[in-house]
Amino acid sequence: MPIVSQFYGIIISMFFNDTDRHHLPHIHVQYAEYRGIINMENIIEEMPTEVTALENFLLYIKFQNGEEKIYDMKEMLKFDYYKNLRSKENFKKVKVYGITLKWSTGEDIAPEKIYFNSIPIQKFKSEIKKME
Repeated sequence: MPIVSQFYGIIISMFFNDTDRHHLPHIHVQYAEYRGIINMENIIEEMPTEVTALENFLLYIKFQNGEEKIYDMKEMLKFDYYKNLRSKENFKKVKVYGITLKWSTGEDIAPEKIYFNSIPIQKFKSEIKKME
């Protein structure tokens, strides 16, 4: 991710032209263990605190504010960038990584996608089952 500026320990970086992986241009701000994201439509305040891989290539995500959501990765798996995650063994290795989610094979998801494009768990109609 290109660094736009660094000063007094604050790092500002930005994705701006990667629409395959990132929904909107957004700015990442990091200072020590504190992180934040600002995109051009919304301010993303809620950071993921927990993630679990579910059957059918879904992700259970819990956010700082206590919201629990389900994110469907099937559309993303069509992109070559995510080809390693088509394997269940690789898909299960998802972790919270600062302000987003990241896999052991290096793939990540734009933070605004996991928050704004996920479904609140109460509205999710399908069975929720941990990936085996």
